Amino acid sequence: MNVLCKHTILKRHYASLFASKIILSIKKKKKEFLIQFAKRLGQLKETKKLSFRDIAENCDLDASFISKIEKGTENITLETVLNLLYGLNIQPKELFDFHFELKNDDIRT
Repeated sequence: MNVLCKHTILKRHYASLFASKIILSIKKKKKEFLIQFAKRLGQLKETKKLSFRDIAENCDLDASFISKIEKGTENITLETVLNLLYGLNIQPKELFDFHFELKNDDIRT
């Protein structure tokens, strides 16, 4: 195997490792975001003294699904966010009022 071929193989290997590291970093940030969103949903539910059933009655979601969202185990759609807004009777800025730091360095490390 010549030097150029070895260099190409090493280059591909390091590119693959870098891509894997980026994917893991993004997955970690997604999970962190889901957890922060879930905590915020729980805070709003508690502040408004609502049960999962109360929220479900005001929107097109099942109470058990809302419970899973609050546990941070569900990755939801924008349609689900809209349903939660109706269920909680709040504006989007209230639901997303939580700290989440997103830096470009998170995907470069």
